[in-house]
Amino acid sequence: MARSWYPGRDNSSGTVPPLAPVFTYYPTIDGSSIGLTASPLDCIKAGKFNRVPTIMGTNQDEGTIFLFVIPFLYTKHQIGLPVTARGLHECLSHVFSNSTTINRIYDAYPRKKLINQNVRAAAILRDFIFVCPTRRALAAIEKQGFGSTWQYRFSYPHVNPPGLGDYHASEIGFVFRHLKENLHYKESLQTEGQ
Repeated sequence: MARSWYPGRDNSSGTVPPLAPVFTYYPTIDGSSIGLTASPLDCIKAGKFNRVPTIMGTNQDEGTIFLFVIPFLYTKHQIGLPVTARGLHECLSHVFSNSTTINRIYDAYPRKKLINQNVRAAAILRDFIFVCPTRRALAAIEKQGFGSTWQYRFSYPHVNPPGLGDYHASEIGFVFRHLKENLHYKESLQTEGQ
């Protein structure tokens, strides 16, 4: 039986990711020899991965673009933008069923050190969905004795669209030379991204 996989939530049915209905396309563990026999991280830990040079990276403001999906997540109460303290708690309760985990997240992202709940929520999204899994995967590859791994952190103060910073996938234009002239980038920045 195929089941969907997603870290961080006890999902007894194994079929519905916690960020559904917005993100429903997580890896599927189907048990076949041409598919996934376990979670991607478990496969790496078991040495079942292609031993090729690996580079993974994240963006400084990776989570900002995903704030717009928060109102579409299933929660007991309607959540809007900007994110409120109650809205953030509802989202965390939806993804993490354990109150101890939620309290540890609050401790790691104290409200007084961040500008507002939107910034707090974006930082949590960035780290939970992108930064932590990237670091875990690279560490697991390194532990297997395959040392050709690299990690990058993309940071560039984007102004378009406003307020998102260097959001998820905003580095792609630098890497593949798809920067639009109307975004006011300089050729030297694109070349530097190469």
